[in-house]
Amino acid sequence: MPNGVIYKGYWINGQMEGKAKLIFPDGDLYIGTFKDNKFEGEGIRRFPNSDIYRGQYHDGYQNGCGVFISVEERWRYVGQWLKGKIHGKGLCIWLDGTVYDGDVRVRVKVVG
Repeated sequence: MPNGVIYKGYWINGQMEGKAKLIFPDGDLYIGTFKDNKFEGEGIRRFPNSDIYRGQYHDGYQNGCGVFISVEERWRYVGQWLKGKIHGKGLCIWLDGTVYDGDVRVRVKVVG
């Protein structure tokens, strides 16, 4: 593990596997499932700026259904993800009450 990274979970053949918790020195946190050292299945990730993603992962990326909450920018997205990017049917809600419900055709990467 890189310096300062804390992993609490199972190792199988030198790989992070199964349910676990990964904490980075910058405050980034992942609680969920690993497969072959990558986020896989259901998980929750809190980014250093306190943004949160809760949902499905595949091959280390947000993929499938998930909820993203932007604490700083005050909006949230509930819907489909593909390879770490918002993509497909979803619902965006902003603090001012603005709502978008539909397909996201341009894949936008959300970085916490």
